[in-house]
Amino acid sequence: MASNNTKTTSPVSGWPMKILAIALALLLVFGIVWSVVENSGVMQRTTVTIKSEHYSVDNAMLKYFYQTEYANFLNENYYYLQYLGLNTQQSLKTQIYSGKTTWFEYFLGQAITSAKDTMILCEAALKDGRELGEDQIKDRDSAIQTIKTTPRPTR
Repeated sequence: MASNNTKTTSPVSGWPMKILAIALALLLVFGIVWSVVENSGVMQRTTVTIKSEHYSVDNAMLKYFYQTEYANFLNENYYYLQYLGLNTQQSLKTQIYSGKTTWFEYFLGQAITSAKDTMILCEAALKDGRELGEDQIKDRDSAIQTIKTTPRPTR
């Protein structure tokens, strides 16, 4: 009786399977790296959105202005939100503010205006040689702490 020593091979074995495994591993690593970079805010801090002669506002800073506008609006209009058509539990990008403008676009516009106004004041203060006083530094630090503890808007 003759023995059959032939190997049975899978139709997907060998080098095609190794290439597929390597490609999937690289894709996974790339995805993890991209997620870490995206969540760290590096991309936001390197993209300048608004610029004046001596100052610039990047996307991370603009996010601060956006959150400030949103938080101030909520504080001032808390009892009227349902009448204004603003649901804080839903994405602001899907809720209409007026016409075709969403609440997200409204707050972004307010944030851009606020950032530009701040840069105008900073340019004027620099030209005048003014610096922040001790009370102003405390106010700034308090404002930063408020932003850190304020709920973020749903996007």
